[in-house]
Amino acid sequence: MRPARFALLAWLCVGCTVRVSADASGTSAKIPCDPSHPCATGSVCVNDQCRVSQLPISRVLADISLPASTATDQYSGMSFVMALDVPTLGQADIILPVLGSLTIGATFPNISAAGRSCSYEIGSADVASARVEATHRWPVDGLERAVFSTNTLPAKLSGLPAGLNYELYFTITSSDSDCQLPPVLVRDVNVAADRSLTLDWPTPTKSTVDVQLQSTNTQADTVLTGWQLDVVDPVQGRTLANPIELPAATTEAADPTIWHHRATLQYNSILSAESSPPVGTELIRLRPPVSSQQTQGSSTADDAQLLESAKPTYYASISSLKLFAGNSQLPLPINAVPAPVLISGRIETADSLQPIQAWISFTSTGFLASNSGIWASYATSARSDANGQFKVALPAGEYDVVVVPPGDGKHAVFDTHWTVPPTPSSQVDKVVQIPGYSQIRGSIDGSLVMSGSEAATITATPAVSLVQDSASGVVASRVDSPGARTASTLFQPQASREFSLSLDKGHFDLSLRPPDGLPWRVSPGHEITAGRSELPKWAMPTPVSWAGTLQAPAKDSSANASSIAVPRAVLRIYALSDATGTAVSSPTEAQSIVQIAEGRTQADGSFELELPDRLQP
Repeated sequence: MRPARFALLAWLCVGCTVRVSADASGTSAKIPCDPSHPCATGSVCVNDQCRVSQLPISRVLADISLPASTATDQYSGMSFVMALDVPTLGQADIILPVLGSLTIGATFPNISAAGRSCSYEIGSADVASARVEATHRWPVDGLERAVFSTNTLPAKLSGLPAGLNYELYFTITSSDSDCQLPPVLVRDVNVAADRSLTLDWPTPTKSTVDVQLQSTNTQADTVLTGWQLDVVDPVQGRTLANPIELPAATTEAADPTIWHHRATLQYNSILSAESSPPVGTELIRLRPPVSSQQTQGSSTADDAQLLESAKPTYYASISSLKLFAGNSQLPLPINAVPAPVLISGRIETADSLQPIQAWISFTSTGFLASNSGIWASYATSARSDANGQFKVALPAGEYDVVVVPPGDGKHAVFDTHWTVPPTPSSQVDKVVQIPGYSQIRGSIDGSLVMSGSEAATITATPAVSLVQDSASGVVASRVDSPGARTASTLFQPQASREFSLSLDKGHFDLSLRPPDGLPWRVSPGHEITAGRSELPKWAMPTPVSWAGTLQAPAKDSSANASSIAVPRAVLRIYALSDATGTAVSSPTEAQSIVQIAEGRTQADGSFELELPDRLQP
């Protein structure tokens, strides 16, 4: 038997001796039990070992990454995110989903060529290209997202995890601009095993949008001329309309200070294959001309180009605009376009005032020229030169500013908030001072025991929140502290039970990751401030063992085995928690997600994981 490297969980049995031993492989921590050594409250004795009877973390997300290998057949190189129950008895195999296929085609019975000789048959001279993407979002979008695509129609997409709902996004590009069709997004396409689906391309919806700008300036007729108008879906921002350019404006007879840019959009509403579609969730998008968008973030653009590019993109939901569409035209009131401001400054170190090369990014949180009923956004970035100098143009408003210095081991990410006033139009000598790293100090009690040659890792990972889109139900991940970087350090309790870690400011998940056979100690959602902070003394959690085999259904059902073992796959286990740090079972109940374990399957597909029984402060 290999030397013990296990947690002495003294708090489980105050005043008694808790024995900890290893199995023959030395990869699993176990707490033996017998009549003379009963289990602590909350645990039961199963096969002479203490097991947690009620798991605070009872359901997890498993991110499973398979290597490219002929041994795994059609599963080679794939990734899955599966919601799994943690076995209370410590033994459960993980079975990957059956793979299905989707045969996709398109017909055009609803499309009129409006007197033009347009042919939409795939392969005809009028169709330059055709493409369809099948997208499945696992329980959390951003943890993993499966996308399958083909550039031909009809086509067959194979290797799709079955029993799941997909979104299909169709685009057909015509060689004749007069024959161009808007794309189609179809949700809730269930692939049980093998399925065929033929889209009858819908008749596009026509809507005249009245973009209104209020101004006493006689040149206001050209302020929005040439801007692009289209329709996008609210989750991924995929285009659902043929983009059009706004024409020059005309004034309103009753009020010559209101300028109207009227343009007619053709778009396709979001469809649903299995249930009622989410009516009216599409967004109208108004954005600056493409030429000015391409200037954003360019290091070679001159001052005039930068100012020309500093224009926000506007969004409004079609359903909300229809509430005010008394004359069937959708009113899109732009009260004012915020004035562009040229900003130049210097990035330097706070300790020695030395110039530093760094990336500085700007994300709008609101504009000083408000526009009721619609919202706008603007984001750009710049890089300071060897003298620390940078230059950027921003529409007047409020911004979150993040500066990311090089990884020199000394200087931290700096985030702040700027208010950019509309005057003067050129603002100089902005100084950004980069602070040094923050530092956390902590220690761990005697519940962690490892051999003298072994080391653990203390890791701080930027915390991840979950947000839910009410229209589609999609749950997506979002880093709480943009720009913050993962930090880690080795920890050898035999030398010292104290540790320190230098890192950026922000919200972090802290974890102690000991060698195989011990559970991680996970403490989510810490706010790291400037300077030095002390952590409470840590204790190791109760180990929750999970052993099993990762299996994939065999491709040939006539084979002797119904499944194949999947070797050398990486397993990353995540827990979901609410605002109080309590573990929950569903992403829709959760406000954050944190990794609690990691392992790899052996050559025979077997795995042994040690999970913490709970998240800790």
